[in-house]
Amino acid sequence: MNYTFEEVEQELDNLFDELIAEAKTDKEKYSLKRIWSTYKQGKCYEEDEAYDNGYQAGYEAGCECTRRQYED
Repeated sequence: MNYTFEEVEQELDNLFDELIAEAKTDKEKYSLKRIWSTYKQGKCYEEDEAYDNGYQAGYEAGCECTRRQYED
């Protein structure tokens, strides 16, 4: 079976909803909600254009630093 990224993400949403519904204690529910929330926040951050620009700037700075070390 071939899935698109959106279909897989929806399936994960559904699975986490089921896990949270089946959790026996409030502590388990809270923990699962935090895990899912952390994943979603990370995903949003990665998609953010600022993340790409920051990564690229850091990469270039690292390359320049390495170049200077070898030139000396």
